[in-house]
Amino acid sequence: GFKLYISSMKAASVLIVLLLLGLYLGLSTSVEHENVEPNREEQNANSDSTTQSKPISLTAPLTTIIYADKPFDVDANSIRFACEIPKNVPKDLGLGVFLADDDGNWFMRMVSDDLVPGRNNIEIPIDVNDHWQSTPEHYEWNNYHLQLVRKFGVYFWSQEHNNTSINIYNISCVNKTVQKEQDALHIVNLQLQNVNESGKAHGFCGERWEMHFQLNKLPKNPYSTAQLQSDLHVQSQHGQFTIPGFFKEPQELVDGGDSERSIPNGPNVICHRFRPRQAGQYQLSLEVNCESETINVTLPDLIVTGDDWDDYVRNSQKDSRFFSIGKNNDTFYWPVGINLRSVNDALSKSALKTIYTPARGSLSYAAYFNRLERAGVNAIEIWMSSWNLAFEWIDDWPGYHGINGYHAAHTQQLDAILDAAYQHNIRVILSFRNHGQACTIRILQGNWHLNPMNTKNGGFISDAKQYFTHEQALRLQKDYHRYLCARYADHPSIMFWKLWSEVDLTAEGFPDYHQRRRSNATIRDWHADMSKHLQDLDIYDHPVATHWSTDYKLADPEIIKLATMDVGCLDAYHWDSLFRKSYLYNKLTNSMIHPRQGLNHLMKPIVVTEFGGSPFAAKPKKLLAEHRSGPWIGLVSGHGMSPFLWWYEWVDQNNYWQPYRAVQAFIQGEDLRGDKSRTVALSNSSETEVWTRAWVKPGCLLGYCLDKQWSHSGGNGKLHGNLQITFGEQIRAGSFSIEWWDASQGLIIKKHTLKHDGGRLTISAPDFRKHLALKCKRL
Repeated sequence: GFKLYISSMKAASVLIVLLLLGLYLGLSTSVEHENVEPNREEQNANSDSTTQSKPISLTAPLTTIIYADKPFDVDANSIRFACEIPKNVPKDLGLGVFLADDDGNWFMRMVSDDLVPGRNNIEIPIDVNDHWQSTPEHYEWNNYHLQLVRKFGVYFWSQEHNNTSINIYNISCVNKTVQKEQDALHIVNLQLQNVNESGKAHGFCGERWEMHFQLNKLPKNPYSTAQLQSDLHVQSQHGQFTIPGFFKEPQELVDGGDSERSIPNGPNVICHRFRPRQAGQYQLSLEVNCESETINVTLPDLIVTGDDWDDYVRNSQKDSRFFSIGKNNDTFYWPVGINLRSVNDALSKSALKTIYTPARGSLSYAAYFNRLERAGVNAIEIWMSSWNLAFEWIDDWPGYHGINGYHAAHTQQLDAILDAAYQHNIRVILSFRNHGQACTIRILQGNWHLNPMNTKNGGFISDAKQYFTHEQALRLQKDYHRYLCARYADHPSIMFWKLWSEVDLTAEGFPDYHQRRRSNATIRDWHADMSKHLQDLDIYDHPVATHWSTDYKLADPEIIKLATMDVGCLDAYHWDSLFRKSYLYNKLTNSMIHPRQGLNHLMKPIVVTEFGGSPFAAKPKKLLAEHRSGPWIGLVSGHGMSPFLWWYEWVDQNNYWQPYRAVQAFIQGEDLRGDKSRTVALSNSSETEVWTRAWVKPGCLLGYCLDKQWSHSGGNGKLHGNLQITFGEQIRAGSFSIEWWDASQGLIIKKHTLKHDGGRLTISAPDFRKHLALKCKRL
């Protein structure tokens, strides 16, 4: 329904364009004139569509549009119809045909011959090598866009006012067997960035270098690697590698007020992107496979200058439980952020009475990033969900074209989002798919009924479980990964790739979820295959992750153990039962150190990308307490990053950004890595009321004290005075610097030096409410 609305809005502008074009543009067609009406046999022979005449009243001087009764046949060679013209039509009456897709994009061709009174038999050829006028202007007439056409018809125009009735007969597609001599495949319009007078290209370390080209003939689906695959082979003193190419439909993103509009902007091209990290001379060669033909082209060398550069996030070589930036300097990176999975959240609106953030595409994200950077947030998660940034989905949603036909506006928006994120020092966890895409249970936000792979939508699999095993489904998923890697892997704002969000809630994983089982061989094999494929494509070595729902008990260690999997992602939702209260600090700490189900022993970053009460939120007081305490608990428990709260609109609309500033101030200059670094429980003099834990490494302790009741129920919290905290029984003698931090504000409230004689070390905490942080360092 929404597509019909969009199409009708675009059609209004098309009418005006048609009227103007009809005055100036005429192209050759086949027109025959008769003065007799065709007989019924001729009608049946010439058409599958309208066999009865359609009396049409002209709406001149407006354009008169007549749609065919049947959908367009993408294999058609021509459009054929007849029209009976009365004697009293305007002298300047013009005629044309049009093709249109479901998104309101049109192609038009005018009839150059004069229309004469009587019968006119018309056939207009359809050939991508001929010129058809497009609306919008830069929507390219090519073989791929022809495959997206769904409707066709004819139109009349005149400058004179006239409502004469015209009869239209048999608007139909004609599919003839036409033998055409094909030119050999070759490259046209090859463009390399920064080519100097000597013919060599020039690039700079840390900056994107790009090349693109067109082909003399484009396959029906250039997004399919079975039809088109381009590889840029690179060789230098630093080694050799291959950069995959991608088909690009350039779009101009325009602020439409309450939305972001995309307008085709320039020719469709095959593109390769490279961001060099080391200076040197790179030899380039291009290999293009298009259907049954292959071409190889030697390109000019690329000369790269500048200082060595590496600003990508990876698992740290110093301590694989954490992240670092850059291979050489190995700068410690403990991300602090929030789950910004889409522009707005229906669940937040119902659970927390938030207001929908206007869905303005990349413009909405850019506005978020302004606020996030000021708040100390340096990492987020974004979903490529059907309602947000996915490239594939059912083709009656705006911009989507079904299987293996990518959403051009979303591809451009993701470019803009990653650029804006990097400008604001924000890294992005990019989640390729959410569980709903292969989930059949509606109450779990299952959207399998809308998935284009579903046979009910014209796909090829009837069971959502086959998403993980069907050969064609796997091939298409690899096409998707290849495109994502080709277009975005060079971008340093990508923190890591996430293959699934809550994979255990898919049709394949849900039986395991229901029975609280962790292991699923089918899902494990899928991850082994897909992570290896992605790793082979990505020359920048971004970490690869996947994600399980609810809490750590459902994560499959065998998947995280895979050599090609780098990160384990969890939820930390929880509920009270009839018999006991559930506390966030237990969920987050046990995810690491639970004796049977903890994941710290895997020696990879374990991160929580969703938490905040139950999956349906909590009372605001409790949610606020968990929002404030969650990052601190994750820090002292050894998580690879700050846990990501789910309820981002609630945070944004209530200006609850301070917890991010607080924890960022505390960890500034700290490094959690080390062979002997670990989480430890600290005993205190009020164990029933206060939870204390620390992350320790030789010479340094980062501690946290939490009011248990406040963490569960929120509110003002109890005043805790003269709390005694014991660091250990056998602490070596020496002097220590101790800082006490207000954990809500991120400010030092007390600082002193302590001289210890050895043995048991107990210190007194300053009075506090809610929570308190501390640093203790050996001098």
